[in-house]
Amino acid sequence: MRHPSPHRRSHHGRRHRIAATLAIVALALVGCSSPGDDGAARTSSEGVTADRGVEPDVAEEAADADDAADAEAAEDADPDLAVPAARRERHVIRSAELVLEVRDSEAAAEQVVAIAEDAGGAVAQTDLERDEEGVVRGRISLHVPSEALDETVELLDALGDAVPVRRLDETDVTAEITDLGAELTNLLAYEEQLRELLADVREHTADPDDLLPVFDRVNEVRADIDRAEARLTMLEDRVAYARVDVTLRPTIAATPVGDPGWAPGDTARAALATTSRALATLSDLAIRAVLTGLPLAATVALPLALLALGIRAGLRRRGHADTRGDTPEDPPTPGSAPSAGTVPGA
Repeated sequence: MRHPSPHRRSHHGRRHRIAATLAIVALALVGCSSPGDDGAARTSSEGVTADRGVEPDVAEEAADADDAADAEAAEDADPDLAVPAARRERHVIRSAELVLEVRDSEAAAEQVVAIAEDAGGAVAQTDLERDEEGVVRGRISLHVPSEALDETVELLDALGDAVPVRRLDETDVTAEITDLGAELTNLLAYEEQLRELLADVREHTADPDDLLPVFDRVNEVRADIDRAEARLTMLEDRVAYARVDVTLRPTIAATPVGDPGWAPGDTARAALATTSRALATLSDLAIRAVLTGLPLAATVALPLALLALGIRAGLRRRGHADTRGDTPEDPPTPGSAPSAGTVPGA
């Protein structure tokens, strides 16, 4: 019976210790996680345990580490989490939408931008257009500090002769931001422990099979950290700055009623445009006549022409036959002999 060499037993034992350490660190962080955590650390620890095959004694060590982590978490609990939910700072995303009817929409657009800048905000997007009568209309999107939203809306409201639409919306994202903060805390701690473990493994072995599990886990945790940080930053920005959409449209009194004056240049351009359209129409008709009318005419006219020629030929033959039947016999020439059967002197 062959027994494994001491070197092989040492190699397998080192792998088990690495897997056990990964599981213990992950379980400890799970014990410190908040109830709202989405379980990123828990998923990572379960993946290590399933992939590397932790033995029963390692599971017992992980359970002991989990209990110790729970005790340590109770001692080092974040004071903010102990504050009742009603007294915590709320994180609210605010937005507003206004439709303003104004006499001078171009001047109103400039005032809208000035109001946003005075409030400490800026223009996020502009979608304005000038129609044929020279009237400006469209939408301006603003970003202003959330605490200045109410005052900004009041100032914008005062610009309009009428405000058919005025809407304020709020979305509470306190729970999501709290969960993301707890998740980031756990992931950063997990990453730190993994990097320490990776440094320790490098000191004791250069076998890639021992380094790769820890290295892969570090990369996975770093990707989770980047996603959580990006989401948290986006939510915090939306909480800090409210979005205001302002639609400008002219009142009926601001719309031009008639021609403001004689414009010979415009008249000439309009005449040239009319002439161009007329020539284009005639050209289209000629093209259609050549490409459509001629083939159709040929298709219809050819049988009719052949029929007419046939009728004309038949009438001509019939005329010749009638002419031969009605022609009288020529009189006998004097002095000629009478024809047979003719009685002289009769």
